[in-house]
Amino acid sequence: MVEALRRYSPENKGILPKGRIIEHITNLEEISRKKIKEVEIVHFLPNGTLIGIVRLEDFRRVAFVGNRLLEEIGGNKVKITYDIDTLPDGTLVGNVRLEDGRAIPFVGNKLLEEIGGKKVKIAEYTHFKHDGTLTGVVELEKDRWVPFVDNQLLEEIGGKKIENAKYLHFQPDGTLAGVVKLEVGGWVPFVDNKLLQKIEGKWVEDAEYVHSRPDGTLAGTVLLEDGRWVPFVDNTLLEEIEGKRVKNAKYVHSRPDGTLAGMVKLEDGRGVPFVGNKLLEEIGGKSIKDAKSIHFQPDGTLAGVVKLEDGRMVPFIGDTLLEEIEGRKIEYTSDFYSLPDCTVTGSIALEGDEWFYFLWDGKNLKKQPF
Repeated sequence: MVEALRRYSPENKGILPKGRIIEHITNLEEISRKKIKEVEIVHFLPNGTLIGIVRLEDFRRVAFVGNRLLEEIGGNKVKITYDIDTLPDGTLVGNVRLEDGRAIPFVGNKLLEEIGGKKVKIAEYTHFKHDGTLTGVVELEKDRWVPFVDNQLLEEIGGKKIENAKYLHFQPDGTLAGVVKLEVGGWVPFVDNKLLQKIEGKWVEDAEYVHSRPDGTLAGTVLLEDGRWVPFVDNTLLEEIEGKRVKNAKYVHSRPDGTLAGMVKLEDGRGVPFVGNKLLEEIGGKSIKDAKSIHFQPDGTLAGVVKLEDGRMVPFIGDTLLEEIEGRKIEYTSDFYSLPDCTVTGSIALEGDEWFYFLWDGKNLKKQPF
């Protein structure tokens, strides 16, 4: 199992940070002469260089590359760093909030202080394609946020004025897609310059979990005029699954083969995981009342947290429930997600309200107290 690093700090080591990471942080403190209070994000580059974000004693959150702290970018002092990533050539990219209050994307040591000839005060949801193309949203004026691609502001899509955007992403062919809020109307999905204001002839009022499948079709959930949130794929609404009417849907996403999954609320009030056109009303032989954190693991296995008939929230991988640890029942599970090797991790409360971090691969389990 992967040994996860969950907010390592010298005072409280979190869950199982080991070996090279701890040694590196110790060296970083010595070289920078700065006290590191917490390590929040860590990645290894293909060449073995360690990068991440650390919280310093003065509460600033700054990135590091190898043994170098990035306390300044473009000559400006950094207060907060977030959404970091690397380009194929190893260049660090992300967002920083500066001491003057601006929140600006950066590439290497360069701040992107202007986009489309307009000064950037705040940029959010920024990310890069592998070729270095940047997208995100910037605040042009109070309460008006506009998507951008590289140095181009997208103030209109499909001839309609844009007031905000979310779920921006690049499709496999490089086309921009996501959800935009229209000046007149609600939130609607879009692909390139096409708005999806109707699906199967029904008006869309809002959209969530919007993403592109490997074949380029859009999927997610949409809010219909009758108040229901239902999954959609391309121009098809999933208003029923196995003949049961959907009232709400969450955690909707796609497996690499395009299979849709998530959780749907049925008319009887139950929240049930689904995969494709199949409802998972039972897992491990137990009836499911509700579900959260539903996702596909890297190998395509479904995992998440489900509520059993006795009210307990327990994790599952495939058709296997984790209900007990050392003979004690699990009462609640939170912060649940999968690691690259398909081990799951999160926080669990056992009987008596005793909390632990845990790692589980469906067979083997490790736990550590908070």
